[in-house]
Amino acid sequence: MQEARSRNDGIKHIEITTNFLWQIWKARNEWCFNQELKEGHQVSKKAVEEWMEYDEAIRDVKMANEENSQPENKHRMLVGLMEQHSNIMYTDAGMNQGKAKAGVGIITKANNGRILVTLSIPHPGAKDTAEMEAIAIRTALGKAIEENMASLLILSDCKAVVNRLNTGCQGLTSMDMLIKDIRQLSQSC
Repeated sequence: MQEARSRNDGIKHIEITTNFLWQIWKARNEWCFNQELKEGHQVSKKAVEEWMEYDEAIRDVKMANEENSQPENKHRMLVGLMEQHSNIMYTDAGMNQGKAKAGVGIITKANNGRILVTLSIPHPGAKDTAEMEAIAIRTALGKAIEENMASLLILSDCKAVVNRLNTGCQGLTSMDMLIKDIRQLSQSC
């Protein structure tokens, strides 16, 4: 890794390697929790596609900054948010309801793509995927507070949790409690 940083396009090599590792983690979760096997070429293809999308987004931001133009779509808005925050946390959850096994994965990067922290945490007794994703987000916020991270952006692929975070909650279910915890913890970052 140290050598990669000093090479031409070394940072891109690190970024794509990180993406490969993340996709391997997600494929592992699919196998462990849902017995859905992904072939190696599928994992590689997904990693390359996501990295190309990320690389394109970074180029778009650089061009937009040069032109002093405002982001015009959600993709550009996301990239703009990533540029504004010094730390970005990606969260994901995987589970097998039949075996009551689950786990969360968290990758923390600086906004320049450098990996700061990676976490893989098993979590027994999971109830549903959205709840596990909320646990992943709460765990990420807790770790961010422990590490005194400021200017934090957390990215989740769980629309149900994101919607609940944006609209709030009124009940006393475990999901409502998780949403309240996340909203309170986010005030501390």
